[in-house]
Amino acid sequence: MVDLESLFNQYKKSKRLLSDKAMAESMGISTAYFCDIKKGRRRLSDKLALDVAKELGLEPGLLLLELRVNYAKQAEEKLAWKKIILQWQRNTR
Repeated sequence: MVDLESLFNQYKKSKRLLSDKAMAESMGISTAYFCDIKKGRRRLSDKLALDVAKELGLEPGLLLLELRVNYAKQAEEKLAWKKIILQWQRNTR
């Protein structure tokens, strides 16, 4: 599943950004909001996830689904989202 820290590092590298502040500015969000996302206090919005996916050449639908796995609280929820990902991957091949 997606690791937000590595996703953000890839984005920073792609955009040649040196700091979280620069990344937040390039995403159009406050540094505080960005830090809250990194610390798990807030979720990366679908809109921002789609922007990141586009910049990195990732499959947007898959990224959105993987984020749902990350944000699921219960093991049963995580498993359900993982099954959806597997079905989606089979249908998109």
